[in-house]
Amino acid sequence: MSNRQTHVDSKRGDSHLAITQHETDSPLIPVSQIERLHQFAPERVQWVFDQTEREADSRRSRAQRLDTFVFTERMVGQIAAVLLCSGALYAAYLLGMAGKKIAAAAIGTTAVVGLAGAFLSNARKQ
Repeated sequence: MSNRQTHVDSKRGDSHLAITQHETDSPLIPVSQIERLHQFAPERVQWVFDQTEREADSRRSRAQRLDTFVFTERMVGQIAAVLLCSGALYAAYLLGMAGKKIAAAAIGTTAVVGLAGAFLSNARKQ
């Protein structure tokens, strides 16, 4: 959770100006701000908590959806790679049985090396 606060004071003669800025990625606002809100609008404090709860539910829902999509994408990618490699190996087998040994070796080697390379490069990224 990142948190950054800036506070500036300025005095000129009898005048005084104070500015405070607070940035955070937390769904909760600081207690001091809730206390100040309670001083002049106590009925809005519950509204703030309700909105915070709704926002937190939305974050959790979005995160769960994203995790599901990432998992599905990875599984579909792996299944597609296995099917593609299996098809290439089967084609290499058929070519080998038909007497086309050089073509069979080229396709079979390319399929295995390509699949291994894809899985290894994916493992490095993670």
